Amino acid sequence: MKKAIVIAGSRGIGKAIADALKSIDCQVKATSQKELDTSDLENVKEFVKENTETDILVLNTGGPPGKQFSEVTEEDWQKYHNQLFLVFAYLLNPTTTRLYCSLMFPTALLSYLLLGVQFLREFGCTFL
Repeated sequence: MKKAIVIAGSRGIGKAIADALKSIDCQVKATSQKELDTSDLENVKEFVKENTETDILVLNTGGPPGKQFSEVTEEDWQKYHNQLFLVFAYLLNPTTTRLYCSLMFPTALLSYLLLGVQFLREFGCTFL
């Protein structure tokens, strides 16, 4: 039986992914934000100590809350960077963790792209 970890898998898209993996007989660990706060690297390190091996890793961390780009603070940027990028680099780096996986889906990286599009729209850019 294949093992899967779905980060942010307790509701929404993550839950749908977790349910789909269960339907094909995967053993799934689906985390919630209470169980794994991906904006807190120390919390992630503890999670990795307890979960050292998986066949499938779904990185489905939610993105930042909706707000105007000009209202995003430096503290927000650091949190988003940890949540949407740094934690994934940590999870996938074999020198910092022994979390082995054969397949990975970074769904949350889309949030960075969407935030960039919002930024460009605020400065008058349009998209076809």
